Amino acid sequence: MPKLKKASTLLILAAMLMLSACNNAAKLQEYDFKTDKIPSINSIIGQERKVSGVATGTGTDGTYKTYTYEADEPLKDIQTYIDELQARGWVVTILEGDNISGKVQIGIESKDEGKILLVTIEYSTSSYKLDARKATGTLNRY
Repeated sequence: MPKLKKASTLLILAAMLMLSACNNAAKLQEYDFKTDKIPSINSIIGQERKVSGVATGTGTDGTYKTYTYEADEPLKDIQTYIDELQARGWVVTILEGDNISGKVQIGIESKDEGKILLVTIEYSTSSYKLDARKATGTLNRY
């Protein structure tokens, strides 16, 4: 019985940490990559969105921060966000899909030489996953 109790305690702690991470992510004003800061979706649209998933780390293609947002009108949020970032010099690098699901990616050169910032948003009718990433590379414009 002690192993079962320990396992359930660990599951409860993991769930609490995930809930805390999601709540904190909903209030973010920027995605922080040390020398580079990317405005958060919430700071651009001016409203908090429920965050149902958070992942951060470093992979073979750079440092990433991934957030899954829930929204009544995902395309409206995404269009507002993309328009604002384009006004700040970001460029569209991928544009796929339709009004139901798809993917859009925008990018800009990093302040660090030889690095770029990419934001990839995959969307459906009720949510979208935003992946912000800093990686080595150059921009391929759409």
